[in-house]
Amino acid sequence: MYYHGLVSGPRDREQLRPTAPNYATPGTLPSSADYLDARNAGSSPEGDYWSRGRSFDIRHAPNPVYTNSSENAPEQGVWIRAFDKLPDDARTQQIALSYVCDYTILEPSLRALGLNWSSPGLVTASLDHSMWFHQPARADEWLLYAQESAGAQGGRALNLGRFYSEQGDLVATVLQEGMIRHA
Repeated sequence: MYYHGLVSGPRDREQLRPTAPNYATPGTLPSSADYLDARNAGSSPEGDYWSRGRSFDIRHAPNPVYTNSSENAPEQGVWIRAFDKLPDDARTQQIALSYVCDYTILEPSLRALGLNWSSPGLVTASLDHSMWFHQPARADEWLLYAQESAGAQGGRALNLGRFYSEQGDLVATVLQEGMIRHA
């Protein structure tokens, strides 16, 4: 985790905050639908679900792990935004963020293991999931979901995710243990 400033006294502690990692901006990345359509994978049942069956525009940096896993670094950035405008209610925004946080959180461990969502025999499940909200954010505006694998072994994986606003402010943190089994 990266931090702004140094802590030298009680007043300075208020300024201690994580800095968003540097990933490509959402406007420079293909949507899931564009990525899959370019590979003729969007017409399969899985491709249709990944590209059009969700309520969120999802853009990966580096490339998604839907059908291949060419990069096996245990980290990624995912830009996420609801397709439709959501009510201004803060609770609704948190609920939407809670819902979408589970879509891609296992992917850093899949990358590290050289797997992708289309790997034959792949079985995944969320086992334990926690989320902390640090400040209000809109799920219908672009949020960077910076994710990393803390480790994967014995069919289990631990992943950490941090949501940042486009301005770089940390708005939520996610920790998830998941099952990843590959036959």
